[in-house]
Amino acid sequence: MAKAKTSLVINICIFVFELVALFWMLFGNGAGVLAGNKMHVFKYFTVDSNVLMGIAALVMAIQQWLVIRGKKTEIPTWIYIFKLAATAGVTLTIMVTVFYLTPFTYASLGLFALYQNSNFLFHLLNPILSIVVLTCFEKTTKMKFFTTFISLIPVFLYAIYYVGVSVAHISEGVIENGYDWYGFFVSGVQYIPVVLFIVGLIAYGIGVGLWSLNRLHADKKKESVSENE
Repeated sequence: MAKAKTSLVINICIFVFELVALFWMLFGNGAGVLAGNKMHVFKYFTVDSNVLMGIAALVMAIQQWLVIRGKKTEIPTWIYIFKLAATAGVTLTIMVTVFYLTPFTYASLGLFALYQNSNFLFHLLNPILSIVVLTCFEKTTKMKFFTTFISLIPVFLYAIYYVGVSVAHISEGVIENGYDWYGFFVSGVQYIPVVLFIVGLIAYGIGVGLWSLNRLHADKKKESVSENE
């Protein structure tokens, strides 16, 4: 039961940190780089993926509390799958930030420019906590391999929005300034399909990786939170 309680605490922390970061960005102008004006912050995948993660963490925490209190016998499979998809989203966020945005798009601003104020929570702390809790404290055999494809849904939905906005603001073959805020299409609009394929492949690889780590050493004889006793 110790792991179940640890997972519950971490999920509550994730939810609280997500709320703090979101309100900080919305009302405190505390994001710095990659900030937005009020509701415009939701144009960023960072914000959207973290909001989804906060919801998933809250849903899981409620279910864990009910199981620990003896009100329920097990956590539904769909919640584990929901958690996997949300965690894949914030994992993509931290990977893009560390391996693309920091060294390339925003390299001139310094190594820590994307980890200040609310972005410290969005880009670093919350993704790390999310990965740790899913792969170390919420192990289960309930998720079948085909559920890894669900990890693509958040990325797919955001891609529709991002590409739609970019394409709608093409002038003379070039995306207007401010409408390719991540700089994914800086090499030219003709590379949009290539970028989408690469990002989709990375996102799916993340989903498979998280699923594999979650399943590693999971007890196949137990299917509830109490399996962590």
